[in-house]
Amino acid sequence: MAEEIVWRGTSSQWKNFGVYLLCGLFCWLIVPIFFALARYFQTKCKIFELTTQRFKTTSGVFSKITDTLELYRVKDIEMRQPFLSRLVGIENVQMNTSDASSPFGLIDAVQSSIGLADQ
Repeated sequence: MAEEIVWRGTSSQWKNFGVYLLCGLFCWLIVPIFFALARYFQTKCKIFELTTQRFKTTSGVFSKITDTLELYRVKDIEMRQPFLSRLVGIENVQMNTSDASSPFGLIDAVQSSIGLADQ
């Protein structure tokens, strides 16, 4: 059976709302603007990919790091949706695995309407 992509996406920028708010308040210092840009690109460049056989996380702005987790190692999936995340329609998905190198997988700030845990 060929491996097919089930879902591919990035985290929502809503997870950086507090940082953006503080950087906006102190934008007259110039430095917070660069800090906000760095957070934006870190979030934008972290790509999650779910296939029929594995889960891949690619992160990095200049240098890319790819972490791969075989789906048969996933023992438990937990969806967390704090109050502020519920208001904007995002959730955090945590996977508990039997993998020694990465016992937890976290997909933070994805749209709750896509039903990622069910896929």
